[in-house]
Amino acid sequence: MILLPQKVAYRGTISGLRISSVDGTAFMDNCAALVPYADGSHLVEIYDASGRMLRGYLGAPGTGETLGVSVLAGLNFSSGWIVSPGSIIDADSYSTTATGGVQSIADLLVALTLYKGALVGATSAGTVTIRDALGGTGYALFASDLIGTPGYSTARVKTSNELRIYIRNSQAATTDVTAAGTYVTPVLTPSTDGCTIVSAKGGTTENFAYKDASFTYNAASYYCLIKRAR
Repeated sequence: MILLPQKVAYRGTISGLRISSVDGTAFMDNCAALVPYADGSHLVEIYDASGRMLRGYLGAPGTGETLGVSVLAGLNFSSGWIVSPGSIIDADSYSTTATGGVQSIADLLVALTLYKGALVGATSAGTVTIRDALGGTGYALFASDLIGTPGYSTARVKTSNELRIYIRNSQAATTDVTAAGTYVTPVLTPSTDGCTIVSAKGGTTENFAYKDASFTYNAASYYCLIKRAR
């Protein structure tokens, strides 16, 4: 028997794609062009700029974004956080004497989980970013560096301190975080512009069937290829 090649239903570059790659809640969001193919019978391949890939089946269209519990709920800088260079003022404020900020001592993020995050508050100078604490320096978790403007980011796989939170000031300042518990929350389900990912045709297990361990998350855009599954 000769098997015909799978028919390509869609190919194109999608900007701003959001990806939850953690097993159990795998989905894509901000990808309205792919939603019409979310019927359990279409295979999607997502490629980063280096050709590394995620593969799975488009399960079902999203019905609305839902959020879990903020990783900063019950925030208390006086317990479980360190600041450098500077000092803790009270449970939700700190000061820095130069570029730097506060870092969680423990891991707060879960690898490959999509988070929505921002901070509400005020700083006396400079800008504040939410970062992961890789090497004590960190990388921006969210596209926006402005306090109070939520963004989205997929947490990286842990090799050092990637799963710790680092709130960084661009210069010496006093910062008061007034509503951290509202933000840095895991996204559990996609919006109506997204869809779930399942590991098998017609399946219900929300996992990617294949994940390149070196896949680049949080890129500006990805090339997506959709095929009708046999």
